[in-house]
Amino acid sequence: MSKNNDSSISVANALKHGDLFTRLSAVFMGAGMIGHKQILKGVVTFIFEIAFFFYMAKEGGSRLARLLALGGEAQQKVWNEAKGIYEYTAGDNSLLMLLYGVITIFVIAAIILLWILQMRHSYKLQKELEAGRSVPTALEDLKSLFNQHLYITLMSFPCLAILVFNIVPLIFMISMAFTSYSKEDEHLVLFNWTGLTNFARVLNMNGNIGRQFWTVLRWTIIWAIFATFLNYILGMILAMVINRKDTKCKGFWRFCFVLSIAVPQFVSLKKSS
Repeated sequence: MSKNNDSSISVANALKHGDLFTRLSAVFMGAGMIGHKQILKGVVTFIFEIAFFFYMAKEGGSRLARLLALGGEAQQKVWNEAKGIYEYTAGDNSLLMLLYGVITIFVIAAIILLWILQMRHSYKLQKELEAGRSVPTALEDLKSLFNQHLYITLMSFPCLAILVFNIVPLIFMISMAFTSYSKEDEHLVLFNWTGLTNFARVLNMNGNIGRQFWTVLRWTIIWAIFATFLNYILGMILAMVINRKDTKCKGFWRFCFVLSIAVPQFVSLKKSS
């Protein structure tokens, strides 16, 4: 019998046609793996589920709630009669609330993705056993990470690094564009959601920020067009002219072209040394 078609291995089919262990995976993640003879993988998956609910109960839920409001209590200066000094009470830090809220959303997205993958994997194991085929052991799965699944081993860490150091900060910075975070009115620590207000200010040509934006945008477009034209189109024309049979002193013209690239690098090297 041929192996199962991957298109039939879906969450919908797992919930509709899955056996007891596969359907239990919808609530207890990893139950399908444990019931289908992949105990270690199932236990690890279930531990991830427990860790997620523990995180949400302890920190995640409150971080999501604070993400909606971004705080509202500013730092207060209170006189301490006993000590005879002013003390400062810790106010809300909207910047940290936004950061932790974004991280929590990514954690939720990760557990949802893990839930989908473990449901499909449990159903796939079920179909393998129903077809009379054996399922891979933990040792065989480990060996496959250095053979046919080597790409997973090589790409996991780079993809995780891109997620942590690129995607998460990018989403965090994009989210700040929808808040009142600004040097104006000292909104660097405590701010709130403003929707599309900032974009309206930027696109408004009558405002100071709008005039600056459109000026910078205009010169950026001009620079991009001329830089592309001079570097690509004129470069191609120069190459074609030099390669013509009738062109004299080809070595000299190539030298002049390379010199324009080498001199700035040499000057920069001398300055840094």
